[in-house]
Amino acid sequence: MKPALILLALTLLSVAQEKPAIPPFTNGMCNGRHWQVFMDKGNYLVGFLDGLRAARSPSRPYIPEPLSMVELVKAVDRFYQEPENLAIPVPEALRIVALKANGAPQSEIDSVSAAARRKALQAAKQPGE
Repeated sequence: MKPALILLALTLLSVAQEKPAIPPFTNGMCNGRHWQVFMDKGNYLVGFLDGLRAARSPSRPYIPEPLSMVELVKAVDRFYQEPENLAIPVPEALRIVALKANGAPQSEIDSVSAAARRKALQAAKQPGE
């Protein structure tokens, strides 16, 4: 009798769990849902920035000059506190945070943010992403 009750309880729990509206990846990159459960956000950002530098890519738009790593993590956390930003991949969030930290005009920050949201929404509508 007891195993049957345990099985019933586990079945009910699995049925009751909701699938998140936004998966933890957008276009194959971690997004805000994944960011929220990272244990070591600073190391993720260090790795991302080092990867940009190593690839000699134009990383300048992603580097928030005046922020320490702790401040950068907090800024990205704040960015993802807005539910409409959760589908945006972490690299794009970092770019938007960098724009703000580096003193870009608010109109540019708003424009880049809106474009990132549209792109993430479009990716979410495509199967297999």
